[in-house]
Amino acid sequence: MFWILFALILTAAISGVFFLLYLGVQGRSRKIVEQLREQYGRDTILVTGCGNIGTYSRVQGVLALIRDRIVYKPVINGERGEILL
Repeated sequence: MFWILFALILTAAISGVFFLLYLGVQGRSRKIVEQLREQYGRDTILVTGCGNIGTYSRVQGVLALIRDRIVYKPVINGERGEILL
């Protein structure tokens, strides 16, 4: 019985840490969406989250489709990039 209780507590602690990390990424993503909408205003056609962007690594981020380009910004390191259409 002790091992079952120990396994439940350990699982709850580990899942709690990952849940807090998930909430942090979601909050940062919402801030990036607000910044992109403020910066580009009416030119913004679509803003969406994506899973794999970045120059050297694959991280979570936000993509924005503007009239003449695609703007992306990773959640973690914050280096913004653009792809002209």
